[in-house]
Amino acid sequence: MTINTTRTTRELADGNEMPMLGFAAGLKPQTELVSAELTDEQLATLRSYGTTEQTLVGQVLATAGDPSYDLMIVLEGEVECSDIHDGRHRALLVYGPRDFIAELDLLTGQRVYATFIVTQAGWIIRVPRRAVKSVIEADGALGELLVQTMFRRRQALLLLRSGLQLIGSRYCPDTQRLREFAARNRLAYSWIDLDSDPVGPALLRTLRLEVRDTPVALLGGGSVLVNPSNAEFATAAGIAAWARAQAQHRVTMLDALGGRRGLTGTKKDCDQDACGAWPEPESVNGVVS
Repeated sequence: MTINTTRTTRELADGNEMPMLGFAAGLKPQTELVSAELTDEQLATLRSYGTTEQTLVGQVLATAGDPSYDLMIVLEGEVECSDIHDGRHRALLVYGPRDFIAELDLLTGQRVYATFIVTQAGWIIRVPRRAVKSVIEADGALGELLVQTMFRRRQALLLLRSGLQLIGSRYCPDTQRLREFAARNRLAYSWIDLDSDPVGPALLRTLRLEVRDTPVALLGGGSVLVNPSNAEFATAAGIAAWARAQAQHRVTMLDALGGRRGLTGTKKDCDQDACGAWPEPESVNGVVS
């Protein structure tokens, strides 16, 4: 079952915003790892695949819940990446000149779970998503930088529990089913354990749901899934249609790039709900059930 809680999730904020966390809070070691500084030559390559656009303060480049977005490179100005965490606005990362705006969901096809807003006017290069594979394959060094940075951003964002949220008990078989499904399909998600995290019961009360309704999935755009099937979960996360489009190939764009560049995670990462591994289970239409 799917319910729309746009009004409810706004009510959670109570008019307050969370302080800037993670990268935006000035954790410099993390910022250096998840930021990129593109060279003049790399910028020229990206220009050849895209278009240059002027940006205005307050302009939304992509918003949580969008089915996809383009690769964007900041030439001038700044862009803030933020999400809604526990019902409150949270700034995650600020992109400045020569940095690019993208996370691993650009390659996996997952529905956008963060919002990108221009905070300082300037210029960007917009490269259509369909051209990203060509960019990566045409320039090895640039492709390495893009993919590796996307992977580091995914791991760092998962540490901040960004992405879609699953609320459920560790003892619930359906909770375990959805967690395993999300990990196998490389979805960015965090798990709120009803047995140990007080945030879980509080969110359920705000959503007017009960423990018996769990597991519950909170997605971008205010959508909530109540004990969804794997197929419903895939569709809501945005990977079902994308995976069907990729089904004619033996591997997806991300698999191919990851295999060539040795990008792997560990079982420990998956056990800690920070999965970046490259499992090879059987799939139906590109979605691992």
